[in-house]
Amino acid sequence: MYLGVDDTDSREGMCTTYLMTKIIEESGEDLIGFPSLVRFNPNVPHCTRGNAGLSVRLGIGMGDPVKIGSFGSRPLISFPEGEDSGNQAEVLSKAVELVEKYMEKDPDTNPGIVITQEKLPSTLYELAVKSFVSIEYVEKIISGSSGIYRKLGNGRGIIGAASAIAWPGERATFELISYGFPHRNTDRKTKLSISAMVDSLKTTFDSYDRENRRPAMFPSNRTPIIYGIRGTSWHDLYRTRERISNTTLGEERFLIYKTNQGSDDHIIENPDQLTEGESYKLEGQVVSSPKYIKGGHYFTEISTKLGVVKVAAFEPTKRFRNTFRQLQKGDFVRVFGSFLNNSIHTEKMEIIGLSTIYNRVSPACANCGEKTRSHGLYDYRCPKCGRASSLPDYQNIARSIKTGNYEVPTCARRHISRPLALDFISEAAS
Repeated sequence: MYLGVDDTDSREGMCTTYLMTKIIEESGEDLIGFPSLVRFNPNVPHCTRGNAGLSVRLGIGMGDPVKIGSFGSRPLISFPEGEDSGNQAEVLSKAVELVEKYMEKDPDTNPGIVITQEKLPSTLYELAVKSFVSIEYVEKIISGSSGIYRKLGNGRGIIGAASAIAWPGERATFELISYGFPHRNTDRKTKLSISAMVDSLKTTFDSYDRENRRPAMFPSNRTPIIYGIRGTSWHDLYRTRERISNTTLGEERFLIYKTNQGSDDHIIENPDQLTEGESYKLEGQVVSSPKYIKGGHYFTEISTKLGVVKVAAFEPTKRFRNTFRQLQKGDFVRVFGSFLNNSIHTEKMEIIGLSTIYNRVSPACANCGEKTRSHGLYDYRCPKCGRASSLPDYQNIARSIKTGNYEVPTCARRHISRPLALDFISEAAS
């Protein structure tokens, strides 16, 4: 059976991934494969923190198991294959019990639990990661597949729960999450040291923001998560955890998830139109120099096949703005980002071609070669021989930016956005 759960946390606390470890632990079922941590459209208005749903396959395990986590002193093993146990109703009841016990008591927390016999259609995932899905639409899909579900509050969580079950897992990375409940504080020096160590490994990504000295693998202290290590090799994540003093950090349990993080699955290529709240890859020619607005934000416009589109780089993108603000009219770029408030919020950018910029300068005297001096518009006179000229010279201005790929720093990157380095990391892991 496949079990999905979502929307048990709030911006103040808890984490659905922690609750999933409790469900796995107390379900009485074997774990088959990796549990899935699936990110969806980051622009959904009522999204949970990080906008992720969880799913897991449970049943009677078969084949040679491997250890992918531990709950206290008990190792958690996963089987490569399995068959259904027929205990859907019992597992749903236990999951509801645990959700009600651990969920955040918040008006905006509306959990959903879904159980199905088979994977749900991947088209549901595609819609959830790229656009918007209604509760009614999901209920029809679950019912059509003979699934069962339970809604708490308004039940909005069944959207993420069902969509996580629908994820085909084709472009995947992994995340090892370490938990302590209740959460223990870790000093910044320790966080920085661990993050820098993890970041130095070939198959990990987004662990440390070196540019801004931020330990990105350590989230807010409001959640039960101590840290999360992301990478392309689950074996490497397991070995990396062994290098960290987890006893000192207060680790209670850990689990490795298969994820769509770093996939760019939210990006729509070659769109026929732009829809508010969706994310796109667009290319076009810059039609105006970037303008600065109060707050540290920059805006420009590019001419695309869909017309002129406003493009923005906001203050949280930090040094990325230094490249963005140097764009000039005529540059040809490819941008990736969400279309919000009538502009693309840039996540990364490829500068395909740079325009040539000229500066008008005083010409050399045609008579004696001395540099002339300007005496007004189109009036240049030689200070040595007095000869006049009306035509200026033009000098090529060197550009301080180059063609190539640019991205926002780790601290500003969305979970689902693909870092530029991930292509190279994947090669190293293969």
